[in-house]
Amino acid sequence: MQLRACHYDDHSDILTVVDSDRVIYRYNCYEIENSLDMHSAARSRLR
Repeated sequence: MQLRACHYDDHSDILTVVDSDRVIYRYNCYEIENSLDMHSAARSRLR
């Protein structure tokens, strides 16, 4: 998958990703944290 855009919304805690085919994926950040062992402090770096 080639990424075209990526945006983190700290109000909804959702990461939105658009790939090169313009398919939109939305991920709940708490699920990413649980699966990738990502610390919540890293969320601000996703903007």
